[in-house]
Amino acid sequence: MDHKLFVINKHSGPSSFEVVKALRTSAKLLKVGHAGTLDPLAEGVLLLLSGRATKAAALFMDLRKTYVFEVLLGVETSTLDGEGIPVDVARCPDFSAGAIAAAASKLIGVYDQVPPAFSAIKQNGKRLYELARQGKMPEVKKRPVTVYRFDVLDISLPVVRFRVECSRGTYVRSLAKDVGALLNVPAHVRSLTRTAVGPFGIETAFPARELCAGAIAGLSGIDLGDALQFLPAYVITEKAKCALRSGIIPDPSDVVERIGAIETDKPVRILDQNGVLCAVGRKESASADPRPGIVDSFRLFLQTAP
Repeated sequence: MDHKLFVINKHSGPSSFEVVKALRTSAKLLKVGHAGTLDPLAEGVLLLLSGRATKAAALFMDLRKTYVFEVLLGVETSTLDGEGIPVDVARCPDFSAGAIAAAASKLIGVYDQVPPAFSAIKQNGKRLYELARQGKMPEVKKRPVTVYRFDVLDISLPVVRFRVECSRGTYVRSLAKDVGALLNVPAHVRSLTRTAVGPFGIETAFPARELCAGAIAGLSGIDLGDALQFLPAYVITEKAKCALRSGIIPDPSDVVERIGAIETDKPVRILDQNGVLCAVGRKESASADPRPGIVDSFRLFLQTAP
């Protein structure tokens, strides 16, 4: 089970780190990490990685996330979810479906979001939630996030159920507050489920409840080479593959095939001619080296073999 990706369906209650520990203990793995946490109250897709696959965590963190969540209009809490105490309460007007959809549509695209004070973001070496719990409500800086789609699924006022597809770093709790602000009412997240991270959906995820109970029958990880198929690839010669083991970057003449659209400064797989993953790297800006054949520079940041 080493050097794999595990798609886990976390239930409400445990922290992501408790699920990490459960996989490490139950599957007897030495090294386990995650590719993006979920709040204890949140449910849904949690990607865990073992062995050398942990080095690829950032590649999975950069994938788009999809969430289904309920927002309670008329009440804002200290944590922006059901765990906090009410800090602002107002009557929820009888909003039309059009008004709610219009508010959600205003957040589609890139916008500057203020993360919750109760979050794991570090400020001056301390987690924001640590400062908030000490009563030191920190001033949280805005940061750009991207909302690709934002749909209204169901309305039963004062509760509205939404589905959002968003970028890394987007806080759904802040999104709920921002929707409320556009409707001129306080709001917080009542329930939250992450239904997908990139191509990895909740339908095939292994239940964390079983994992935390020590039951791993039916748990199978995805080989890193298969898990990274969403990335484009260079296919290289056998000679270049052997040289790569010694840290020699393939020359453009070593490339026998390109799969997908390879973009500058974006991750790309390096495969052998049997389709086996050899490494992951990043094609960088064109080299200034005038020698013939030096077309691109390439930075290697993950090899799948020792």
